[in-house]
Amino acid sequence: MLGPVRWRDEPVRPRGDEDVEQLVRLARKARGRVVEFEWQLGEPELRRLREAVHSWGAPVQGRYKRFDAQMLEAINEALNEPNSPFVLKAPASTGGADSAVSVSHSGDGFKVSGHAAFDVVFGYGRAEFIDGAVARLGDLAERLRESVDALGWDVRRVNARENGAVLNALFGLALDYGDEALPPGPVVGTIALEFRGPFSVQPQADAAAVFDQSIAQRSGVYLVTVPVRGIDHVHYVGQTRRTFAERLGEHMENYLCGSYSVFDAEALRRGRQSVIWHGSSSSSELLRRLPEYLASFDSVAQATKRLVEALRFHLAVLDGDEALHNKVEGGLGRHFQNHRDDSVRQVFVNDARLPAAVPGASRHELRIASAAPIAGMPERLIV
Repeated sequence: MLGPVRWRDEPVRPRGDEDVEQLVRLARKARGRVVEFEWQLGEPELRRLREAVHSWGAPVQGRYKRFDAQMLEAINEALNEPNSPFVLKAPASTGGADSAVSVSHSGDGFKVSGHAAFDVVFGYGRAEFIDGAVARLGDLAERLRESVDALGWDVRRVNARENGAVLNALFGLALDYGDEALPPGPVVGTIALEFRGPFSVQPQADAAAVFDQSIAQRSGVYLVTVPVRGIDHVHYVGQTRRTFAERLGEHMENYLCGSYSVFDAEALRRGRQSVIWHGSSSSSELLRRLPEYLASFDSVAQATKRLVEALRFHLAVLDGDEALHNKVEGGLGRHFQNHRDDSVRQVFVNDARLPAAVPGASRHELRIASAAPIAGMPERLIV
């Protein structure tokens, strides 16, 4: 056990014999009650938790994002890693939600403690049911569930399909939210993807310049990779219906103007991520941070140059409409982003925004080949 979660406010617990309607009422009553937690973790577990929190915290809002941001800030401070890529910006307003996190050394490991609303901490207990979380957490996902179970709410029971309305009530959603979700659609065809490369921005000993290649005037799906111990690992997946040259040129422009986060190239080559400069999500934010960017321009520019020189590109021609391109990009991206092999997953941009899978939509089988070995690349993938 990690250590149980305890009620700070008056407990609200099911007896076990309630029907769905009664559980919905209890969930609404319990969701804002404050609970306290104190988890003992070893350093590898703390790093796994950090990666998982960043992956599920990026798309959420409100008090959930605030708590995830607090968790990441506390972990980064405890690990003394100010350049960690696992950072979230806390929202300006969360409706007065009360939460706090601290991480301190404790024996051979760390103590993660704090408090938050019941529904926020319950979300950590249901990590087993969040896409990609188990790959990141391993058996820590089960131990988080057991810890939250101590509050008297059976996480697995609440998460069961027949209790969807209870889960929605707990998270403040409409009771029928997600009730009409469709099963995966049929596989209607196959697509051959043949990745050519690796290429680089400028000619390198192991890679020709991408902008000099005839394939750069085609369109399709591309992989941005970094060599790790002699084998390319995927850092990013993208697609374009314009030319590869146009899209990759836009990427370079965003790196050079400070819009993109700049990763430490040497760290990436060792299979881990460390951020030299955190990018800006909008032009207005970039303008606001311009003094900061100019003050660190020399070091950021050198880091950007090293990163761009380290990047490799693999291009696969793909014809078809926007929906097909999104389907292939999203499927490939999620494959690497949630890969069970730590060495593959931990090079991929953790918060990359990927096109979502459309429930019930038809699917395709990708048959994949590449001119060079790529870590974690499947030969076949349903998207």
